[in-house]
Amino acid sequence: MQKFSELIGQLKLVFGNFTSIIEVILPVLIFTILQGQTTLEWALFFAGIPVLILLIYRLVNKQSLLYLVMGSSGLLISFVVAWVSGTTEGFFLPSILTDLIIVVICLISLIIKKPFVALSSHLTRKWPLDWYWHDTVRPAYARITMIWLVYFILRIFPQWILFSQGDTKRLGWLNILTGFPGLVVLLIGSYLYGQFLLKRLNGPSVEEFKQKTPPPWEGQKSGF
Repeated sequence: MQKFSELIGQLKLVFGNFTSIIEVILPVLIFTILQGQTTLEWALFFAGIPVLILLIYRLVNKQSLLYLVMGSSGLLISFVVAWVSGTTEGFFLPSILTDLIIVVICLISLIIKKPFVALSSHLTRKWPLDWYWHDTVRPAYARITMIWLVYFILRIFPQWILFSQGDTKRLGWLNILTGFPGLVVLLIGSYLYGQFLLKRLNGPSVEEFKQKTPPPWEGQKSGF
């Protein structure tokens, strides 16, 4: 139960308020259902309604718009590409290109020995960047970055095949299933396996690193 609560806390740290998934899942779901049933313009219109409603809700309640902007910016690009191209395939192209960019970044970060997952964790948790590069810490983040690399490669190929075939219905459902739900599974797996790796490497915790505590170390007990 304690581990479950810890995982929920970690997911909230990454995603912020879980209501922000509305602008991530619902628009794609609505567009996927409506494509082929109506015109492209109407499909885009109805797909944008959840984002608009959430924007108004947060403005009225004076909530932070950070997560809304982060989540809807990609959708806005998808709307523009689909509108300009006049094709339903255009709606999913930015998502495929984003995954490709992540693959390239992960690959380069591994080559230069600055794992992408370590940089992401640093930006989220504000832990000292030098801690991530410690010889008994960096290998854990490198291993998890390799897993991320494989995940996004496996996500790209079927999407690109369906995109090339113009099968936007199955492309939409694949995008939904491997999008937010798939990312949650990836993050939970990364967190649990990452903690296991840190423990096995016997490196210092963040606080022990800050205080320059000599070994043997207790190691990082929470967070990754």
